[in-house]
Parts: sequence; structure tokens; C-alpha cells
Amino acid sequence: TTGRYLLRPSRPVVIGDLESSRGVDEPTILALRGGRLIVVFRGSNVISPAWRTRIQKGTPAHKWFTFSDDGGATWTDPVPWHFGNGEVFYSPATISRFVRDGRGGRTWWLGNVTGPQAYGNGPRYPLAMAAVDESTGFLDRQTLATIDDRDREADAEQLQLSNFEVLEDRQTGRLQVFLTRLGADAADFWGSNAYRYDIELAG
Repeated sequence: TTGRYLLRPSRPVVIGDLESSRGVDEPTILALRGGRLIVVFRGSNVISPAWRTRIQKGTPAHKWFTFSDDGGATWTDPVPWHFGNGEVFYSPATISRFVRDGRGGRTWWLGNVTGPQAYGNGPRYPLAMAAVDESTGFLDRQTLATIDDRDREADAEQLQLSNFEVLEDRQTGRLQVFLTRLGADAADFWGSNAYRYDIELAG
């Protein structure tokens, strides 16, 4: 009624430098149906003598997550995010996004899901999406789908399918992903085209 917010700092989320050499970064947050908050963020397994990193060679790259059951005042220790079946997936140090389907009511996560070769910031493809199980906060493995991937004949290896934004078209119910396919042309890294992907969600 006062038109003011009362803000208090939460307990910081801290990750060990043997798990992520560059801390936590670029979080995306979701309020699950039961009120629990989940934050998913990138880590990094890059090794850099200049930064005096201590992470070991072969440490896998993941998205990490943490829960809060008290409105964000305190958070669980971050651990690798995974599918509901317990399978941990690999993902480089790139952004990701949650988006809730206003018509169907399902929540989706979009980000880069790679193989075990993920190191540092790459590879930044493919760009994928999967539904979030709102009872657990984990991804439904059966819904994992690729939005775009590198064309090995046409795209350079440094292709980035990672700097994107996602919106919902309220008239059509489609998700719209806006993305620049950065680095697709090896001879002109910054001269890349921008695309809009219209995603029709199953009923």
C-alpha cells in the first residue's frame, strides 16, 4: 500500500573454484508452481594460468542450479543441473532462459546442450529446449528438442547459437526466439544475420 519495496540481500550463492573456475554467472530464475524458486546459471571449466585457476583438466562443463524455499533469502549449495531421470547433461559457459507457455501452462528452458567436449565458452551449439517438471524443477528428457545446430558444411566451427532472447506471441501462442548466428562465416565473424524462430508448442 505504500508503493515501496523492502529489499534485503540474500545469502550469497558460492561455488568452489575446483567446480567452476569463474564462479557463477548469468542466472535465470523461475518460481515453480509450489512456490519454490530455482535459479540456473552457467559455470566454467576453463583453465587459465593468467587467472591462476585451480580447476583440473577434464572437469565437465554443466549448468548449475540452486533452490530457495524462503523467497530467495537462502539458497541450497549449487550442484550440476540435470534431467528428471538423474542424467546430467553438458553445457558450456553460455546464457539460458526460462519461459512459461501462457496457453498451455508448461514451462520451458532454452540453452546450449552439448556433449562432454564442452570447454569454457564452447561449443555454443546446438541450441535446444526442454520442458521443466514443475514438481521437481528438473528437465523432462523426453521433451528435449533442437532449435538450431551447426551445419558442418556451411557454418564455421566458431558459430555461436547462444546470445538469444525468447518471447511468447500472445496472439498465436508460439514462442519466438531472436538470435544472431554469430560467427557462421569464418571470414566475417561479426557480419552475421539475425533470425527469428517461431516455435509451435504441442498441445
